[in-house]
Amino acid sequence: MFQDNFLSGFLGDGEQPFKELLNSNDVSGFRVRVPLRIYHGELDEVVPVDGARNAFEKLKDAGAVNIQFIMIPGGTHESSALDFASQTLNWFVEL
Repeated sequence: MFQDNFLSGFLGDGEQPFKELLNSNDVSGFRVRVPLRIYHGELDEVVPVDGARNAFEKLKDAGAVNIQFIMIPGGTHESSALDFASQTLNWFVEL
């Protein structure tokens, strides 16, 4: 899934800007240049849906143009996994 040089840098001392973004849990200023989908269960009790919506808006504001927010109706944190996985696999085939 990852190129060897990225993975070795990520697991070691490299990729610091990326690691800092992950640690801050904030996507402000993160420019997405690839198609992206954000899936979220409507009834997720573990990760508040507002966080996903905020991330979506921040990514759009930072210039993401091929981005979608997909709500899984009635989905909880656990029950959304199958819908997310099947929709993502189908989307990958379409790309």
